[in-house]
Amino acid sequence: MGREQQGRRGLRAVMADRRAPVLASPRYMGAIGAGFYGSGTLAAGVVTALNGASLGVLVARAGLLVAGAAAAIAMYVCRERLQVWAYKFGGAVGTVLISAFLFIGPRSAVLSSLAILYTYTPLYTFFFLPARNGLRYLAFAMVAVVAATATGRIGFGEAFVVFVVSTVLAAVVIWLLHSVNGAETDELTRLPNRAGLERRLQIALQHAATRHEPMALALLDIDRFDNVNRRMGHDAADQLLARAGAILSEGVPPGSVAARYSGDGFALVLPGVSAGDAASAVDALRRELAGRNPCSAGLTEYSPGDSVTLLLSRARGALAEAKRQGRDRMNVRLSELTQADELAAGIAAGQLRVYYQPIVSLPNGELLGAEALVRWQHPKRGLVPPDKFIPMAEETGLIVDLGRFVLTTAVAAMASWPWSLKVSVNASGPELERPQYAAEVLHIVSEAGFSAKRLVIEVTESRLEQDSGTMLANLDQLRRYGARIALDDFGTGYSSLHRLSKLPIDYVKIDRSFVSVIDDDTIEAPIIAAVCTLARATGLVVVAEGIETPHQAQVLFDHGCGQGQGYHFGRPAPIENLLDIKGGTHRRVFTPGALAALREMEAKGRVDDERLTIN
Repeated sequence: MGREQQGRRGLRAVMADRRAPVLASPRYMGAIGAGFYGSGTLAAGVVTALNGASLGVLVARAGLLVAGAAAAIAMYVCRERLQVWAYKFGGAVGTVLISAFLFIGPRSAVLSSLAILYTYTPLYTFFFLPARNGLRYLAFAMVAVVAATATGRIGFGEAFVVFVVSTVLAAVVIWLLHSVNGAETDELTRLPNRAGLERRLQIALQHAATRHEPMALALLDIDRFDNVNRRMGHDAADQLLARAGAILSEGVPPGSVAARYSGDGFALVLPGVSAGDAASAVDALRRELAGRNPCSAGLTEYSPGDSVTLLLSRARGALAEAKRQGRDRMNVRLSELTQADELAAGIAAGQLRVYYQPIVSLPNGELLGAEALVRWQHPKRGLVPPDKFIPMAEETGLIVDLGRFVLTTAVAAMASWPWSLKVSVNASGPELERPQYAAEVLHIVSEAGFSAKRLVIEVTESRLEQDSGTMLANLDQLRRYGARIALDDFGTGYSSLHRLSKLPIDYVKIDRSFVSVIDDDTIEAPIIAAVCTLARATGLVVVAEGIETPHQAQVLFDHGCGQGQGYHFGRPAPIENLLDIKGGTHRRVFTPGALAALREMEAKGRVDDERLTIN
């Protein structure tokens, strides 16, 4: 659905939607409801004190005050335990209490000012209840205002103010909620998207922890969805997803949530349901979906201490196992700790470290930037290299959280530098396949006060060969805002001159496997020469990875490679090491241009051997 069509739906769509707004969690409903009751009761108490009346009227008002105060306290204390119907009832009672105050005792200017409390009605009901419910509450309040005006209880001026203010508040709240709901709603299926899922899952976790109740989470993926896309086209694939979303939305138990968390992935949040009961419900839904297309499912259950990240990781692990076992089946994984669970917990506990490997100019040795590389500081296994956990993170979906952490850490660290160095961050396929990836990256960069022009996103050549529309759209958007794109591991896949000219890239990074074969006797490197020629023809910058010796750097420089990284220039290390390099406190790292100058000086007897030491 396009933005224009979505905008035309606007108010009509909000009014037709029977779901509660995204803010409707008992925690918020209770806290804000208690605040409204408390402030309303305080205002009514002031009016009672200022407005003289008979003993009977004062007793009646005192009773209403006690009821209002008790309701405020009860709503706040029990906010995690009350059901939604209790808040609906509380809102109705509050509106009746305001009306009762207006109709008890003689009219006075002070008393009529209480009518302004009716403005609480649109604020509370539209924020926390479906729009239709909110309209009913607002209509009741306005009828009460009309009746109070007709009987002389409220002046026309007060009534007019209440009408105008309540209508404006209702319109503003509806507009705000429409925007918030849109940000958490998948346009195709009208289900909550990943952001909506994570927020609802957080609420469900809080309830499970507070009430000591079970809660299950299931992830479902349509099997071989890529084949459907290729064989039948995008329209047919979209229809399949929309039908699957409708089946899940209608088939989940009451109080549960169905969401679309990825391209062909759905999630079910099942509060108050154990893993055993959830397995039956999920299998029933899988059988119903099987008529359209088989699907695999991963199921897990809440355990005390679980976070959203940990629970999602366990469900992803269960789903990955179901696919490994042959697809079209469900796998259940409970709270036993797997490596994926450990990594999810490690991300939440701050065990991940970002190291930086310098990228230098081969002609003059200038530090141009650094590639951000993640390491896992495991409490028992020590520093775990990325090849030991990155594949698992990609398989289970944890790579999205991992990538977000690396990007956030790297741009925050680089933003505080006095030098305008670039930082390169690797982007995985699951990240780039998320439609909101580019927007999230730009938001993180903006929040850190970092210029997008200093950011380089590295994507592997094999990943770009898939020609994903979502991936290319993300890269195009990032480039429009100044970020640069690097084609990583270049030479390990297939890229023609025509293809290179069409891809949204700015750098090509020669894979280390082509550099490692350069030994001390190598003079010519035809493949590297061809890559550099190809890059120059398409206006791209060439960066070589894995440079370990000065001779390798020299050969690359001679063949037209302009930038390099590798152990010869510096190992991945904490950011303080980069500061030392830029500040000049490390031993000099010689590049081909610098070496040539020093050798000329040595030939003239003006440089000793010690100064030619290579770091």
